[in-house]
Amino acid sequence: MGIIYKNMKTTIRVFIVTLIAIISFWVIHSIIDAYIFHSDNIITELFNIESDEVFILLSFAFVFFIYAFYISYILRRYDKLHAELKSSEDFLNLTLHSIGDAVIVADDKGKILKLNNTAEMLTGWQLKDAYNKHIDDVFVIINEITRQKAENPFNKVVKEGVIVGLANHTALISKDGKEYSIADSAAPIFRESGSVAGAVIVFRDVSQERAAQKELQYTLQRHDSIISHTADAILLVNEEGRIIEWNNAMEKISLLKKEDAIGQYHWDIQAKYLVNKPDTPEQIEDIKQRILNTLETGGGNWLKQRNEFQVKRPNGTIRHFEQEGFLIPHNKKYWLASVIHDVTERKEFIESIKSSEEKFSNAFLVCQDSIIVTRKIDNVIIDVNPKFELEFGYKKDEIVGKRVQEIRFWINKEQREAWNKEMSVKNQTLDFEAQISTKKGYLKDILVSSAVINVAGDECVISYNKDITEKKLHDKELQDAYSSLEHLVKERTIELETANEELGQINRELTLEMLEREKAEFALKESENKYRSLINQLPLGVYRTTIDGRFLQTNQALAHILGFSDEEDLKKHMVYDFYLSENVRNNFINKQKITGDIVREEIELKSNDGKLIWVRDTGRTIFNDNNIPIFTDGIIEDITDRKNAEKELEFQFNFLQSLINTIPNPIYYKDATEKRYIGCNTAFLDYFDKTKEDIMGKSVFDLYPIDSAVVYEEKDKELIEQGGIQRYEDSIYDSKGKLHYNIIYRSRYNDANGNVAGIVGIVLDITEMTLAQEQLFWESSLNSAMAELSEAILSEMSIQKISEMILEHGKKLTNSAFGYVGTFSETTKIFNLVAYTPNAVMEPLTISDNMVFEEPKGLYGWVLLNKKSIISNNPQADERSIGVPEGHFQLKNFLSAPVLYKDEMLGAIAFANKMKDYSEKDLIILERLATVLSLAIYRIKSEEEILNALIKQQELNDLKSGFISMVSHEYRTPLQAIMMSTQLLSNYGDKISLENRSKYFNMIEESVKTMDNFLNDIISYNKVEKGKIKIEYDFIDIEQFILSFVREMQFLAGEKCIIDLTLKNGNRLAKIDQKIVRQILDNLLNNAIKFSPYNSSIKFDVNVYNDCIEFIIADEGVGINQEDFNKVFDPFFRGKNISNIPGTGLGLSIVKNSLDAINGTINFTSTLNKGTIFTVRIPLNNDENN
Repeated sequence: MGIIYKNMKTTIRVFIVTLIAIISFWVIHSIIDAYIFHSDNIITELFNIESDEVFILLSFAFVFFIYAFYISYILRRYDKLHAELKSSEDFLNLTLHSIGDAVIVADDKGKILKLNNTAEMLTGWQLKDAYNKHIDDVFVIINEITRQKAENPFNKVVKEGVIVGLANHTALISKDGKEYSIADSAAPIFRESGSVAGAVIVFRDVSQERAAQKELQYTLQRHDSIISHTADAILLVNEEGRIIEWNNAMEKISLLKKEDAIGQYHWDIQAKYLVNKPDTPEQIEDIKQRILNTLETGGGNWLKQRNEFQVKRPNGTIRHFEQEGFLIPHNKKYWLASVIHDVTERKEFIESIKSSEEKFSNAFLVCQDSIIVTRKIDNVIIDVNPKFELEFGYKKDEIVGKRVQEIRFWINKEQREAWNKEMSVKNQTLDFEAQISTKKGYLKDILVSSAVINVAGDECVISYNKDITEKKLHDKELQDAYSSLEHLVKERTIELETANEELGQINRELTLEMLEREKAEFALKESENKYRSLINQLPLGVYRTTIDGRFLQTNQALAHILGFSDEEDLKKHMVYDFYLSENVRNNFINKQKITGDIVREEIELKSNDGKLIWVRDTGRTIFNDNNIPIFTDGIIEDITDRKNAEKELEFQFNFLQSLINTIPNPIYYKDATEKRYIGCNTAFLDYFDKTKEDIMGKSVFDLYPIDSAVVYEEKDKELIEQGGIQRYEDSIYDSKGKLHYNIIYRSRYNDANGNVAGIVGIVLDITEMTLAQEQLFWESSLNSAMAELSEAILSEMSIQKISEMILEHGKKLTNSAFGYVGTFSETTKIFNLVAYTPNAVMEPLTISDNMVFEEPKGLYGWVLLNKKSIISNNPQADERSIGVPEGHFQLKNFLSAPVLYKDEMLGAIAFANKMKDYSEKDLIILERLATVLSLAIYRIKSEEEILNALIKQQELNDLKSGFISMVSHEYRTPLQAIMMSTQLLSNYGDKISLENRSKYFNMIEESVKTMDNFLNDIISYNKVEKGKIKIEYDFIDIEQFILSFVREMQFLAGEKCIIDLTLKNGNRLAKIDQKIVRQILDNLLNNAIKFSPYNSSIKFDVNVYNDCIEFIIADEGVGINQEDFNKVFDPFFRGKNISNIPGTGLGLSIVKNSLDAINGTINFTSTLNKGTIFTVRIPLNNDENN
């Protein structure tokens, strides 16, 4: 109605003007006719109209009216075009107003015509300042990586008339120097003639997105570096069953390179390398289907337990492993991740427990896990260790002798039955998870590792119980942490949406102005075409719809996004056709109606081809003058690729974070600039008893003592500068004051541009292993010292020499700076200093070679008078101390033990000034040394009493000549021992202790065995010499025969030496006389053991050929004099350098004669005091008839 009224008003105005023009024309004509032509007066002329004048007036009026109609038509057309253009301009302004991106419009010369407010904000230029400036001056872009000026896309758009996207890594430099990461494109604006009139550049700030992507990339790289260098083996299998991750630790334990494993099927690897591998196609297919079913459905009870398996490496060695698996959802299926631990050492440890009761005893007492030993046949408890008493609250004497069922440890009957079943099948269990009740009724989750051992002839079950109650609580906390992380991701998403809305709010407050019209109608048409071309060339979808969802206006980009090739096909559909739910569209419209402003949402739509797409919809509802909504305008941007990328990045991040948190070793990572902690896994927090708030953003100076922090900072700098894998050992106290020994592995990780971004570190806690090694070293050192001292006691070494040995061993074992050994007489109360540290005193105090103290006092006197040991780590404050004399070294700490024999005070041993405080372990060492000294002193006294008896026994040495001399010699030694022991027991039985009586009885038993062995040698030699030896060939398993023989010989050798066996081609049957071969090897190896020093090695090489077996025995013993080479195989011959070592001299003669009997050969080489090598060749009897 407004337009019709306006047209009528224009028409009336034209007619009134025309009528005024006609009247004016007639009045002027009358005035001219009256005054110039003097016809009549003016009044007469006005009203006296002649016929010819009437015609002229009417003709003139007609022309005027025709012209008036034409002018009226032109004006109405102009108003119509103006209204249409105004509508288009309003729509375009609204469209550009709704765009959250920056828009720059320039003509074909590059002169700026328009900037929207977003563009003003990002470029730093106001439109009034930028107008008519060249686009290169306003839109300044560079490459983020190279920092070089980037090519302006405007130039290519104007030149080629095509849409151009910005290059990757493009940054905009604003007028004030700020830098923004930007993305999107530029499009041409065409004239009606088809020529390019200018270009529009649409771009947006993606700084936050790129920063988030970089952060995710950094995180992925950090996690990838962690996975690559963690000590735990990690295996990842995709939904097809193919291996897609195989880290360095996996390469190490399997000896299979990553490139050889990636892409292979999981079941093929199992079939190739597992010891208990599937042998038939049916078994392989069964494993394949089980894995595929798990990856398809997420089921599989085998994932809920730890799986133990064995792998045969390519080099033939077998390792034991334990696997923990978990599933990761991926595209409606699952990936399988496995963390694999090498438990070979733990298995070997359990096996070693079975074979060594002495080591078991030590490990039993100091083990940090609780241990219980039960009799297998009736489940009666026969022993528990201190850790068991502490953890379960039972005293040892409460439960020893009772059956396990009486104590009611097991809560779950099914668990008990499953444990019994596994023990009955395997005779062992490894990390069997169970729930056990303590004495007070508390429930504990434990891992039970059990094995069958022999104790005093009975089969017993030893069980190691590892408390995992806290670990399970930590696992629950880990799950809660996962939920928290998911919540944080959602909060971050909301923050990003809020930021986008705020940016849109700014955009909504900005408007675009129309370009000036150069000329009326032409300018209007040109402007309309130009803006329509702009909308059609925008890479974003533009729409106007009715409230009920009919499309009124669209562009080609919108049609393409929604899956159409043409706009007209799109307009045949309703908006609701593309929504997954009508409620989503209605809610979107309602938000616009309520706010009356622009609303931006990310929505999932269904395109025409049925594909699901994600779009960012920016729309506003338009109201009429009566505030009734009439249509909606908006912009749609396809963000499907971004959503998919975000989803994939989020999946990878969650997967890697879950995987890292599953790794039991502490892991952390720092930034490269300030070297502050920026992340860690759950194990790291648990290990140091910290929260994330305690760690995040802190430096080493915030968390560690200054001296340690300085060292750590230097190592950080070294790693950043040099790269590679950094490994070092460290020790640190935890929050409870417990000392931990660690091995740290660290490496650098890079950002997306290849620059060093930070450090990732993995902590391996080796505390238990270090303490166990220290304990073993301590025991080994102590046992070695005791063995050496015991040998000295049995020799003719003097008390002086033995005391000096005790002093040196004691100083080393206790890490003491000073010490002394002395004897004491209870009768005279005189203390005689026998051995002492030479630099223990200074002037003016001096000590003579024989230092005597007649009145014991102070700390050393207290030990002598009270017959008790003493530990004083603060002598100055000890009330028993009287200080030290002038010139004596400063006493920092003091340790002393009495030397007692049957409560008789024989002397004392003392040490001082250890770097650390003395402990009960040091006192044990000292008391054992004191026992050795007491035996040595008592031995000297006993020797003096029985000297005459020993002299009488020497008369047996008069027997001489040949074989009788040899027989008498070989029998004399054991007979002397028997006679001496018998006489001593007879004459001095009441004076000899029970321990020494047992010793003499053992001596008699060993002497009888020696005589028996001698007789056996004589008989064997006689049989061989007279040709009475009977040869019996039979097929034997060479490998089984040799291994059994070596085990027996190693048992006889004990700890004196190690037999190093090398067996080649032994896995076959051979036809030999087993008895003769065994006798040959027995003599050779017995000689090697007898003549080898302690802690030496005997190499025993066995090479099996087609026609013979070659034995090579090499020792590190006393060797053979070159002058004796021709006599070594003579009967009863013994070299001069071994005359003090017991023997018959028949062993090598028996070997030579036995080899001759079976056509064998023997050769040897020897170097005095370096060792001897014997080479024996025994032919194989391959004749089936023999």
